[in-house]
Amino acid sequence: MTTPSKSRIGDILKRANSGAAAAWDELFALVWEEWHALARAKMRHEGRPHTLETSALVNEAWMRIQRDGRLDYENTRHLHGAVDQAMERVLVDHARRKDRIKRGSDWVRVDIGEAESAPPGIDLDLAAALEQFQKIDARAASVALFRYAYGYTNDEVAAILGVAPRTAREDWRVARAWLRARLS
Repeated sequence: MTTPSKSRIGDILKRANSGAAAAWDELFALVWEEWHALARAKMRHEGRPHTLETSALVNEAWMRIQRDGRLDYENTRHLHGAVDQAMERVLVDHARRKDRIKRGSDWVRVDIGEAESAPPGIDLDLAAALEQFQKIDARAASVALFRYAYGYTNDEVAAILGVAPRTAREDWRVARAWLRARLS
């Protein structure tokens, strides 16, 4: 898999943001493999067999981004972050639908204090709390999502979000305190 250059994606983003509708199709074709790999990684971290295909996850995330109408991304990191969050919302919504249908799925409630050692994936109560927290502090909610759901270290989260490790650590402290209070 070859990763497209950031400058090429940046050029396409500029064209797309200036109104060139065909640029969005070009962009999607260019980053398809990269997003497909991201989707596969997310599905592996779900911790249970999934009925959702990776291609469907990529397509649904892209459709949600387009449906939200916010297509003015500043750079590739901004775009990839939006795609990552859209994929996460698709997975959570898919799990909720399955849970509603089954009325007794294999989800296990995880105490917030034990969440760091929990198997990969995300508890639906935690997902709902993170959605609420996202409205209060988006960056800290992202830090918590990467730490709880994917098991990333503080330094990895800082690199993904493009912030200093100290900032990620502080966001993590704030997020844990808020989530403990909400989920207790």
